[in-house]
Amino acid sequence: VIKPLQLGALEVSGQLGEDSVKGSIEQLKPALEGCLDEPLVLGARALEADEPDDEPDDKPGDIPRHMATDRTRTAILNAAERLYAERGFSDVTLRDIVGEAGVNLAAVNYHFGSKDELIAELYVTRSIATNRIRLAELKAAEDAGGGRAPIEAVVRALVGPTLRGCLGPATENTTIARFMIRASIESVPPIRKIRNREISHLRRFAQAMKRSLPDAADVDIYWGLHFALAMAHQTIRDSERLNKLSEGACDLGDVESVIERVVTAAALALTAGSPSSYKAPARAATARGRPTARD
Repeated sequence: VIKPLQLGALEVSGQLGEDSVKGSIEQLKPALEGCLDEPLVLGARALEADEPDDEPDDKPGDIPRHMATDRTRTAILNAAERLYAERGFSDVTLRDIVGEAGVNLAAVNYHFGSKDELIAELYVTRSIATNRIRLAELKAAEDAGGGRAPIEAVVRALVGPTLRGCLGPATENTTIARFMIRASIESVPPIRKIRNREISHLRRFAQAMKRSLPDAADVDIYWGLHFALAMAHQTIRDSERLNKLSEGACDLGDVESVIERVVTAAALALTAGSPSSYKAPARAATARGRPTARD
């Protein structure tokens, strides 16, 4: 069940002018700092008072209005995640979501503003959880190594939580896993914008890799990190094709084995030496697009 994290779609960049909203943002930022591969995005609607000030007080026996509001937000988030996981982002409308959640369309507009804002909140909510685990594993590995972890441990902390969250019999059929796989495959604009805009989380892993391999060139560190993530995400996206190609020999249910294969390949690439001195062979001379006699 998704708890309402009070995340929406306006960036923390001066677009929110109300003092009360800014105060709420400042209270949330320390708790979430460093947990995102994405920017912290907060919607004004989500941080407004739950009801206008001139509303009458709750009557004895009534559910408090703020609890009813939280329940509505939670119902919308859970319904949206289920539908997006099952049908994809383009095939689900806001009317589908409100029908599944048992609320009216005005509730979605009040809490989120738009379909894109709702998708963004779902993605950020799930990413926060994954990145907390990543950072905790990275910290534990570096603490155990006196501030410098083996490169394998750094890569394992980077890709392990993502692979465990999406593969294996215990998780692959959950709504959370299917939603994140959809997010990886379809990469709709609100998710793509979030992924591309904030890279502070990945910089922390790049810095850890540099501590592990102090003689490695920065460019090789960045390529190594990029390839490690690519292997993990490609394994998640194309797991069915890999299973068919290998006729079941590649056991995607053994998640720890999959993680170790990704870690081994990435670590080998990072420690094999820089290819920066490699020079591509000269292109063959051609005449009108065809090889010449000397070719």
